[in-house]
Amino acid sequence: MKAAGLPSYTFHSLRHSAATMMLAAHISPKVAADRLGHHSAAFTLDRYSHAVQALDEDAADRLQDVMQRARKRAI
Repeated sequence: MKAAGLPSYTFHSLRHSAATMMLAAHISPKVAADRLGHHSAAFTLDRYSHAVQALDEDAADRLQDVMQRARKRAI
């Protein structure tokens, strides 16, 4: 990496980034856990809860949009 002029990252930081990006991309926590070699999806979700919190906000926003569209159709 140094010879290529790339920043130096540890394997752990790359793994952490990959896990966070998988969850942020709405990849199933089970699939992410399997790829990371975790024993359960619950472990993955616990370990990367910061990414899950952002997904929770996204889910709330999406649900609100759906409900608003349904309400407009009902009027």
